[in-house]
Amino acid sequence: MQETPTRETSLTWGLAMAPAMPRIARFIAEAESPEDLRKLAICINATCRIASDAIMDAFDKKVAERIDAGAFSSEALGLEGDEASSFDDLAVQSLCKILSVALGKKRWFTDKVNFSRKVLLQLKGRTHLMRPLQALVASKVLYAKLL
Repeated sequence: MQETPTRETSLTWGLAMAPAMPRIARFIAEAESPEDLRKLAICINATCRIASDAIMDAFDKKVAERIDAGAFSSEALGLEGDEASSFDDLAVQSLCKILSVALGKKRWFTDKVNFSRKVLLQLKGRTHLMRPLQALVASKVLYAKLL
């Protein structure tokens, strides 16, 4: 049976991405801002097939640490007016991208109730800022947790 080009490409691609995992682990340790976490979520989504549970646990801890520090709250950072509005939009983008990691790593995600709860609670009062695709991601995470 002939191998499909997609399967060959994804296996090759997955093996080519393996050396990036230590760099991703380092970036997790260095991440401070919502933008940093958004970029990390993009990287983890791209490498979700090869990301280990240790990488995912480190990402979970970093997200929780930054949420507890108020990194996603314009009030905690003392922002007002247009600055707060702009920050809230960035925070919603970052939070939705972080939630999308849970959809890519379903096996890991099923054990992490607090991860999704903490991230979803940060969206409280900001759902009007969500784009349709972001709302879809949030609803898929909610639906997955309800089943």
